[in-house]
Amino acid sequence: MQEEGSRQTYDSTSDARVQASLDVPVDNNILAHNYTVLTPEQKAQMRALKDKGLELIKLLHEIGGTDPTGPRQGSVELSVSQTKVREAIMWGVSHVVQSA
Repeated sequence: MQEEGSRQTYDSTSDARVQASLDVPVDNNILAHNYTVLTPEQKAQMRALKDKGLELIKLLHEIGGTDPTGPRQGSVELSVSQTKVREAIMWGVSHVVQSA
């Protein structure tokens, strides 16, 4: 767990986030506040997806001549590419979590 201002953040594969979600009372909220505990294999799959996505985003920065730690790409096309990479990772992670 890390402290970011008044927020607590957890590694995306940490089981500590499950307990944290149970510590916060939730009343009449239609959005899920529960997390699925992932198997070691699912954690590895999620990490691999995110690592490959980051690798591709760094390549887009390299192509565009921009700082890989910065938020901006070198062109609109590269920015759209980055958005699509992030979307692809989101859908891949969604599949991993739903197959739990």
